[in-house]
Amino acid sequence: MAEVGLFNIADGILGKIGNLALQEIGLVWGVKEQLEKLKNTVSTIKVVLLDAKDQHAKSHEVRDWLGKLKDAVYDTDDLLDNFSTHVLNRQQGKRGKQVSFLFSKVSQVTYNLKISHQIEAIREKLDAIAADKIKYHFTDRSPISIPLVKVERRQTHSFVRKEDVVGRQGDKDAIMK
Repeated sequence: MAEVGLFNIADGILGKIGNLALQEIGLVWGVKEQLEKLKNTVSTIKVVLLDAKDQHAKSHEVRDWLGKLKDAVYDTDDLLDNFSTHVLNRQQGKRGKQVSFLFSKVSQVTYNLKISHQIEAIREKLDAIAADKIKYHFTDRSPISIPLVKVERRQTHSFVRKEDVVGRQGDKDAIMK
């Protein structure tokens, strides 16, 4: 059952990374490439989780793998939350007070390096976990997609052709005879 929670969290992480505002901020701050690599890794793990769900009860090794994955996914989610919070605080700070230009730039560069290293470390951890899918014979399965069926609406109007009217006129005539 934990796999369903991990699947949902991984889906949320992909949503956060895919958020347009976060992409733009990542581009400005120089961590866009790291975020894109992280997105690809989480996407791969999300697909493997579907197969791991089936094998969870069969093996203690799979449970251990899922535990490691759970920790890494939570770390990723926390990192993205911290990054988003930091960005919002910086945006609020720009409006509220003027900080010395030099201090602001040094602080931003320091944070960029820090967040970039954290993203890289988490991505490497997730890559190692994703590489273990071969060890456990997991297969990549895409989530089941339900094909969309186009339902045509019934045409409504007051004009009705005589041949389109279906009724029991024949039965009525037979009874009346």
